[in-house]
Amino acid sequence: YSHASHLAPLHDTTIDAEFIHGNDFKVPLPDSMAAHYRHIFELNDHSGVGHLKIDELSKFMSLTAHGLSVAELEEMMHEVGIDEDQDEAISETDFLEFIRRTLLADLPASKIARINAIYHDLADLDDEKSPMTRMQTNRDMRR
Repeated sequence: YSHASHLAPLHDTTIDAEFIHGNDFKVPLPDSMAAHYRHIFELNDHSGVGHLKIDELSKFMSLTAHGLSVAELEEMMHEVGIDEDQDEAISETDFLEFIRRTLLADLPASKIARINAIYHDLADLDDEKSPMTRMQTNRDMRR
């Protein structure tokens, strides 16, 4: 690290500020999560018209460990920019976007390449440390 130690806190603060305010890269829901929540939407779309009433979702959530009142659910949706239509319902697209925004953080696009590189470096380290990799390496060394 070539920077003087007195510059390190400023550098860390700048990175943190960019992560806090830089949210121009929408992290997508993984396919398995999207399928899971699409299924939940379909189970609760009692009318079958592709719109989920907020009170229906609230009732469903009360049956799980995630019980929320209609008011709490509406507030959560409004906080992440999802508004129900005039009949107090949301579309499947809005429901999935609500889930995405609630469960995943958007990131600064300028950092995605670096995040991917760190992720792959860590994955490589995990592979090197795994018992199966060590067994393979030991077997290869004996040959």
